[in-house]
Amino acid sequence: MKQHSGVRRVHRLLGFVTALGLLVLTTTGLGLLYPRWTGPFREGFTVVAADPVADDRLLRAAPFRLEESRDGGSTWQELPLRLAPSEPVALVFASGNCGTAGLLGTTELLVSRDGGAVWEAVALPGAVSINEPARGLAVSAASTFLVTTDHHAWVREAGSDDWREIWSHPSTRSERVRIWTRRLHTGHWGPAFMVRAYGMLAFAILLVIVSGTALAGRRNGRNGNGHRGRV
Repeated sequence: MKQHSGVRRVHRLLGFVTALGLLVLTTTGLGLLYPRWTGPFREGFTVVAADPVADDRLLRAAPFRLEESRDGGSTWQELPLRLAPSEPVALVFASGNCGTAGLLGTTELLVSRDGGAVWEAVALPGAVSINEPARGLAVSAASTFLVTTDHHAWVREAGSDDWREIWSHPSTRSERVRIWTRRLHTGHWGPAFMVRAYGMLAFAILLVIVSGTALAGRRNGRNGNGHRGRV
């Protein structure tokens, strides 16, 4: 019986370590699957732009907010912007006094024609997504927009609704491996319902871990009171 008791202890220890590893893997997977639960990935990250027309006027974008300063940055006031990006990438004013400005997020672009008072959403090229996020933005004096990702660049002429690709290069094998690893881990590799299916599976795993740990604790408690457990 002593040998069996030692086997049970080792088995329980291995089960606990495995359950702990699954718990960490599942919870971090849920964090990647539903980033809004954990908040912006880069907490406090901001982008700032100076108004080329108004002296001492600055705009800065932080996750889910846009702020304005009219005294060179000494004081700031939040501007109402319902569509503020969760992860701002760039905030750019066009040169000159045309009043055009762009606020770029990883998967969204907001454009202002009046210096930042009113903003409207502009559709980005279809290739821009959570798996190929936007990285850079430029705006010319003629209100031509340039958007880049890691592997593409597009321009959108003033008055046009279409993006024209001007540069691209294929991803490397290691980049593709990293991309697909992330997609498989988060469910972003098939139909839209795959993300929800991954979430349901993750919750099921959490339920199994919690219920199994509770049952193991109850069994250990009974054994500690002098009752013989099954081998």
